[in-house]
Amino acid sequence: MIAGKTTSIRRAGMQLMVCAVVTSGGHGRSSFMRRVFGLALVVVAACGPVSTGGPAGNPSSSSSASPTAGTRSPSAGLACRLPLADFEHPVGDYATGTLKTGFVTFPGASFALDSNGAFEGPAANGLVKSIAKPYLYGEPRVATFTRRYGRWLPATVAAVSPDSSRYAYAEFYNDAGGPRSRIHVVDVVSAADRIVYDQGFYAVIDYETDGIYLFAPAIADAPNRGLWRLDPQARSLREILPENLSVDFVGSGAAWYGDLAPGDQPPISLKDNPMAQAFFKDRVIRRDLKSGAATPWFRRPGQEVRVIGVDGAGHPVVIMGPPTDAGTSTSQELWLATGPNQALGPPPRILSPSEVRWPTFTDCGLEVTRVSTCTHPTASSKKSQRR
Repeated sequence: MIAGKTTSIRRAGMQLMVCAVVTSGGHGRSSFMRRVFGLALVVVAACGPVSTGGPAGNPSSSSSASPTAGTRSPSAGLACRLPLADFEHPVGDYATGTLKTGFVTFPGASFALDSNGAFEGPAANGLVKSIAKPYLYGEPRVATFTRRYGRWLPATVAAVSPDSSRYAYAEFYNDAGGPRSRIHVVDVVSAADRIVYDQGFYAVIDYETDGIYLFAPAIADAPNRGLWRLDPQARSLREILPENLSVDFVGSGAAWYGDLAPGDQPPISLKDNPMAQAFFKDRVIRRDLKSGAATPWFRRPGQEVRVIGVDGAGHPVVIMGPPTDAGTSTSQELWLATGPNQALGPPPRILSPSEVRWPTFTDCGLEVTRVSTCTHPTASSKKSQRR
């Protein structure tokens, strides 16, 4: 059975509606329709009809899943078609796998593949190339659909500019000094691809009106480090957060990161894992990108917490669970933290442990994915679609 819950998510001033759809049985990745259709997937746009004028308007094949007979799915009140991209791969193996792009239609939760969302590669430089012309280059394993231009982009939704006219990606390479990266900005219409920064080793976490936000990618088992804002015109970089902090998410004027709250201790289950102890985080902190003010926001002693998105009001969506779960149980929860230390107020919990099936809330690759879903037809949709 497929079940759905809804919450609205804001993308740089534009409201996306996300449908957290989870399957009620099995943890395998062998069947697309048996997997999670929600927060773990790169769902790109909001409710509303998908344009048939763009190259992605004609899905090539379909499959469907329906609620158990005699029951009413919570997703039955949804009415929309959502672009969806999912990278299916063997557990722990990102080197092999298949990126599937298409559209999910509610009610009914039917999925139709879109051949126009296919990409060739990756090539020797690690980049992929779109099948559709003009050719777009970008990072593997991810895709975002823009309604404004009717195209699939080889980038996460976070790496697409607020008006959908451009996207950014990192090209990784090595030289005598070690790992490095080039930050590219691509024009969606012309496919013009220019390098805007070629110093150091960075990846893209967000594309906002004030610049492109970067982080230092993880090395070995260490987490991602720091936060910088890149001005693509001036090609200048400014540090926002130091490298001793690991940022989960950037959006709605804030950077969200975590730490071990003063006085708290890592769980005893991590006693034999010094690195896991060192990077354990039980508290979420909001850093205002304009004022620089840091506000403790959400804390759960003994639980691992991480921000994976924000709602239409800029409130963080937090995944919480025991650090030993790592995909072996269903005890993770998803919370909407509506204010500093106010996560216990209604309606905070989006999904409870009994509703979660791993890997519902996992991220895709190095970058933090946007949370995205569907809305009930009574909700306003003026700002819900990608332009």
